[in-house]
Amino acid sequence: MRRRVILIPFEAVIPPDKRDPMLAEKLEAELPAILGWMLQGALLWLGRGLDPPKRVLAATEEYLASADAVARWIDERCVLGPNESVTKAKAFADWTNWATDTGEFVGKRKWLIERIRTFPGVDAGRIGNSGDRALIGIGLQPEPQPHHE
Repeated sequence: MRRRVILIPFEAVIPPDKRDPMLAEKLEAELPAILGWMLQGALLWLGRGLDPPKRVLAATEEYLASADAVARWIDERCVLGPNESVTKAKAFADWTNWATDTGEFVGKRKWLIERIRTFPGVDAGRIGNSGDRALIGIGLQPEPQPHHE
């Protein structure tokens, strides 16, 4: 998806009293010039590819980060580090609870594990005396303990 999405922020809001009620008719009169401008742009794109400005790249990255449910789960529920680990079963169980609570698509365990492994420093391995299949470089945050009075 990252290769296919570019978000262009349109942040300008024209106040109602500044809006041109004849804009559609004016643009219609300029259709041949607009088409020529579009074709010039298409030729430039074919010749050099897209070269979006930093502002567009930043807006795109912000959008993709907010749309990345696995990254949000990792940010909210996990700890990254070389001494961290979690079994694949526990990671998937925690993801399933989090995704269900937040209305995200749960998906298959294999998909989740493959996605988690794309994060830097995270890999698959085995832990414990029984050699449980695990993710190394990522762990779950501890559950908050209830307060007793």
